[in-house]
Amino acid sequence: MGISEITEIERLSSSSSFLRLADSILLNLDRETLAEFLAAYFYLKSNGRTNFDIAGFIITRKFAKGATIAIDVAAAAIPGLIFDEAFRSVILNAVTNTVRRKGHSKR
Repeated sequence: MGISEITEIERLSSSSSFLRLADSILLNLDRETLAEFLAAYFYLKSNGRTNFDIAGFIITRKFAKGATIAIDVAAAAIPGLIFDEAFRSVILNAVTNTVRRKGHSKR
């Protein structure tokens, strides 16, 4: 990772859009829930499970908490997607790359 990438990440992370996104997650994420999400992620990944399996765990085990966080994240992201060009560009490129990568892995 080059210096220019680190500088760009630092710039983005201090933007109001990313800070609002972080606040929306922290608002509903207590220590025990975070620990359970982390344990599930690492346990399932260590056993070769997919991100879909992890999402399934969160939806079935912590539905209310997961739904609340997802709604808050979506609400926090909307202003950034509309008004913050750098935020919009990074988020949309990340989504596009993820979708493109999944498309190639299915072949």
